[in-house]
This record gives sequence, C-alpha cells and structure tokens, in this order.
Amino acid sequence: MEDNNNVKAEGNTAPAEGNTAQVSLKVVNADGAEMFFKIKRVTQLKKLVDAYCKKQGISKDSVRFLFDGLPMDESKTPEDLGMEDDDVIDAMVQQTGGTC
Repeated sequence: MEDNNNVKAEGNTAPAEGNTAQVSLKVVNADGAEMFFKIKRVTQLKKLVDAYCKKQGISKDSVRFLFDGLPMDESKTPEDLGMEDDDVIDAMVQQTGGTC
C-alpha cells in the first residue's frame, strides 16, 4: 500500500517538474545578435557559456556575461539565479586599457 502512495505522489508532481525542468535563455551580444539556448535549470551556466563561445568562434577570456546587469557566475545554475524562460544574458566583449 505504501508503494502506491509513492507512485501517486510522483505522478502528481511529475507534470509540474516536466514544465520547469528546462529554461529557455537568450544570449545577446553588443551588436544585438541573439542566440537561443535551452538548458536544464540545474545545469551550470558554464555549459551555456562554453557552447556560446564555441559557436561564435571566440575565446572565453574575451567575453563577459552579464545577467540583470551583474557579472554572471558560471558555476551557478539558472535555478540558483532565479532565471525564467526568455531571460536575457548579455555577452560583452571585454575591453582592457583605455585610460584617458
């Protein structure tokens, strides 16, 4: 009897988890070009960053990623940062030097 209760509990929560298991994110560069990614909410953002850099053919060291205007910690997950579907991550080319 106890096993049946567990199955029902899992059955009741599975649809909700199925809807929230992944998140769709948009990465926008300084030129306004957009690239879309769908990743699991519990996957480190490092995977998204690596995929973006590979597709763009750029070094990971030459670009900085911002979420809500703040530097994005690649070791965090979308769940950690409270990301939702269609949230935007800004990819900015890192600039060095330039003192006046």
